[in-house]
Amino acid sequence: MKSRPHQAHNLENRFHESKLPAMDPLGEKRSSGQSFDGGVPGLGTRGDRGAAHHEGILLAISGNQWTMMQTLTDAYMTRETALSNRTPLADVIADSSPWPDWSSRSEQNVTLGKMPGGRVVQASLTRFRVNIPGDPDSEANLNVFRLYSVLKYQIGEKEYVKSRSTLRMQ
Repeated sequence: MKSRPHQAHNLENRFHESKLPAMDPLGEKRSSGQSFDGGVPGLGTRGDRGAAHHEGILLAISGNQWTMMQTLTDAYMTRETALSNRTPLADVIADSSPWPDWSSRSEQNVTLGKMPGGRVVQASLTRFRVNIPGDPDSEANLNVFRLYSVLKYQIGEKEYVKSRSTLRMQ
């Protein structure tokens, strides 16, 4: 059985052997068989093409920022869900409840964590509860509470909201 040459090597050879115009995509002259970046075909990363390269890096950083923010906000909301499940019901319905009635809700600033470089990431958290009246004709006349945690945060100039709710019964 004949071994086949590596496909990437074949593509590179085809690139160098092809009859491409003497200008690269950014309009610079190149000699026949020369790749656009001086080494790796098609990357365009030489210093004189830095603007396009830096734009690509900024897009990658933006994607990383998005991913890190999603990780921080998801972790915070997971903590909120766990807290809403573990808080004793007596504390949930007390006057000093972490989840006050809808009419008494308020926003507080919270720290989600830190980004690389030490920048502190903050968001706005609103907690409240809604009392869902039970069915008076039911044998198990339950008091039902839905606890809401709403997190508002920014990525760049855009504001985003995540929310979680937990159903608690007495």
